[in-house]
Amino acid sequence: MKDSLGQCPLVSIIMPVYNVGRYLEDSLKSVEKQTYANIQLIIVNDGSTDSSGNIIKRFIKSTKLTNLIYIEQENAGLSEARNTAIKRVDGKYTYFFDSDDILNAKAIKKSVEFMEKKNIDLLMFCAEAFIENEHSYQSKYVFRPKQLKSEAVYSKQEYIFKMKNERFSAVWLYLYRTEIIKRNSLCFYPDIYFEDALFTPIAYYYMNTVGFLSDVFVYHRLNPQSITMRDDKDEYKVSSYLTVLKELDLFVKMNVADKWLINYYSKQQMFTVREIRNFSILDKVHIRTLCKNYNIGFDVIYELKSRIKKIVRKV
Repeated sequence: MKDSLGQCPLVSIIMPVYNVGRYLEDSLKSVEKQTYANIQLIIVNDGSTDSSGNIIKRFIKSTKLTNLIYIEQENAGLSEARNTAIKRVDGKYTYFFDSDDILNAKAIKKSVEFMEKKNIDLLMFCAEAFIENEHSYQSKYVFRPKQLKSEAVYSKQEYIFKMKNERFSAVWLYLYRTEIIKRNSLCFYPDIYFEDALFTPIAYYYMNTVGFLSDVFVYHRLNPQSITMRDDKDEYKVSSYLTVLKELDLFVKMNVADKWLINYYSKQQMFTVREIRNFSILDKVHIRTLCKNYNIGFDVIYELKSRIKKIVRKV
């Protein structure tokens, strides 16, 4: 796994931070405890107003990690925090880590070994969602696609065919080859929620090979204080999903010609429309108005347009 200079490939871990002081120390320690040594940790403090900044500074003073970049910026949102970090990435591989999650100690080592051995562009692994109650942890469910075989490598077409009826868009489920991100100027759409639902399907387009490991490498915290878990943000959530729909539609029109790929993107858009139905405080008239304001055409294929109308009509 070592290069011509006798070094293991550098892995850049991007860690945006915003008001997660309660959980941040555990997350930082899980990076420090990695059994893989050649790690670049990029922390972006996105205008935190709680104890997060002090926790990061204490960690920097005490950590054994030697390749650490700390950036402070005014609050601009998760997307912009990740985009800020992408500009500083030096690693051969990039991992997007949420600052309230916990990383399995062997996650980076086993992932890099597999990617180097198989020479793949993207690696997917599994995660366990949990909720913390009274200092105890309760497992809720596991992110594990049943269609994929562990330690398997797929071409882009094979992978998308197997995953076409699923949505595993969270970026913390993947280790990315950095060259793919930078060569294609991949970045996160600013000022929306659910930015992963846009970034990941577009990233698939540029990948040639995708690998899968069935190991649970990430413990994803279901944080009740997370903005995306709060009911008072429903209108903004819907507008974010509409932005995802519109941008995916635009990407397909500009880049995609293969029918099997168009079909995949249309199904991803349908997943997004179904999510809009979950926001019960918004009536169908309100959602129709939002769709009109966002100029959503949905004409990637005719069937998509008609099916979306039927779903919105039932909201």
